[in-house]
Amino acid sequence: MLLKESENGVCCFFFNDTATTEIYTLSLHDALPISGSIKKIEQNKNAYVLWLSTDPALMSLMIKKGSVAIDGISLTISDVKSNLFGVSLIPTTLAETNIADRKTGDLVNLEADIISKWINKRLDQILPKSGNLTIDKLRQQGFS
Repeated sequence: MLLKESENGVCCFFFNDTATTEIYTLSLHDALPISGSIKKIEQNKNAYVLWLSTDPALMSLMIKKGSVAIDGISLTISDVKSNLFGVSLIPTTLAETNIADRKTGDLVNLEADIISKWINKRLDQILPKSGNLTIDKLRQQGFS
């Protein structure tokens, strides 16, 4: 994994966690890690899957194929259930990070994907607290 930090606090992580190299850019200056717990570890033929639980507010930001940082390790979410989410760990991830040392019951620091946080914040700004969303409200927010 290659990590490069710019002057404005934006870090770019370059790694190969799937058949193609993926680039994730995360803004870390508003990071407020929340802890989660490893509930179970499953092994399938190609990978291990860690199943984790966390605070309901953070859980609401977990989406399949989205990203989550676990103890600073950026991973792709492989599945989401009502109160659990899973991440697949391929051999390269296990070899290149310290996540292989984790076991069921361990507490880990979690950070939601910046895109999920941005969408959530933006929806809070444009959706009314009560009542219906109107065309006028959408136009005020730049929708045409």
